[in-house]
Amino acid sequence: MSIRTGPARGAQLRTAHERFDSIGMQAFAERARRELRATGETARRHAAGTHGELTPQEARIARLARSGLSNAQIAVQLFLSAHGVQ
Repeated sequence: MSIRTGPARGAQLRTAHERFDSIGMQAFAERARRELRATGETARRHAAGTHGELTPQEARIARLARSGLSNAQIAVQLFLSAHGVQ
């Protein structure tokens, strides 16, 4: 098995984190989050009882996306990187 690096590995780790978190496997979600952080990316850690809730920033991004803005347009408006919006 080859070890993937760069964006491909980050995408796999992000997917793993999201899936483990969504089914309540917090130990595995935390490990995926730490590995993702080691690649230079971040994943949001959910506090107990907040699963499925958006942070205020995530809610702002969602509203802007729903209004039809692209990631790049949202990033400019919120002073973020397009990658951060994604």
